[in-house]
Amino acid sequence: MLQISYIRENSNEVVNRLSIRNIKKHKEIQEVLKLDIRRREIQNKLDEYLSEANNINKDIGNLYKLGKSSEALSLKEKTIEIKNFSKELSDLLNNIESKLNNIILSIIIIFEE
Repeated sequence: MLQISYIRENSNEVVNRLSIRNIKKHKEIQEVLKLDIRRREIQNKLDEYLSEANNINKDIGNLYKLGKSSEALSLKEKTIEIKNFSKELSDLLNNIESKLNNIILSIIIIFEE
C-alpha cells in the first residue's frame, strides 16, 4: 500500500512510475505533500495545546489542595478555552486527513495496478 511517508520521501519516483502508464498525477502528489505538511503542523499545535491543558489541570488540583479556589477557577476558564481551540484544531486535522486519504486512494488504485 502506498503510504504518505513513501510519497514524501520518493515523490519523484511515484510521479515517474505513474507517468510510465501515461497517468499525470503530479498535481495530486504535490497536493498530498502540501496537505501532509499542514497536517503535521496542526498535529504539533494540537499536541502542544493538549499538553498545556494537562499541565494546567495539574496546577488546578494543586491550587485546590492549597485552598486557592479562586485562582483554580481562573485556570479552569483557561482550560475551557484551550479545549475549545483544541476541538477546532482536531476538526481541521480530521478534515485534512480525509482529503489526504481521498487523494492517496485515487493514486493507489492506479499506482498498484
